[in-house]
Amino acid sequence: EELPEYTKEEKIRVKGKSQDGMTIAILVNTTKKEVVADAQGEFNSEVSLSKDSPNEIYAYAVNNSGVQSGTSKKYIVNFDDKPPVLEIINPSSGSTYYLETQRNQRIEGQTEKNVSITINDRIAIVNNENKFNYPIRLENGENKFTIIARDQAGNETKIEDYVLNLSL
Repeated sequence: EELPEYTKEEKIRVKGKSQDGMTIAILVNTTKKEVVADAQGEFNSEVSLSKDSPNEIYAYAVNNSGVQSGTSKKYIVNFDDKPPVLEIINPSSGSTYYLETQRNQRIEGQTEKNVSITINDRIAIVNNENKFNYPIRLENGENKFTIIARDQAGNETKIEDYVLNLSL
């Protein structure tokens, strides 16, 4: 079965189908783990991933006579359990604006490569320099924002108490 390209889990489950009773060798880089396919030919095993480099994962079957099948499709799985960088450059949380002409503002920030940003559940575009610039229209009073950076593995960095004020 398909494996993810990125994961924040140190261990993942490798599943597939073969002939019943076949020994399945699952390789993660140079580490081999063997399991036996059940009566329906299904196999399922948890494997550990390396954090230091991409993990190449594939499998092959071996029958009772020791004859080995060809290898399965090779997957590259990247283990990343670090939350992404999220920095708000401008304006500072708690800033207050006083004029109608200051109602329209922008939240500007920076993250890292291959990270998506949402501000109050709306997507902010991240440019090639890993910066984002999100236009907002302030309402009179306190305006609260939740800003989330999410990487390809699903790790998140969240700023929940970002507030801008407009006092007309």
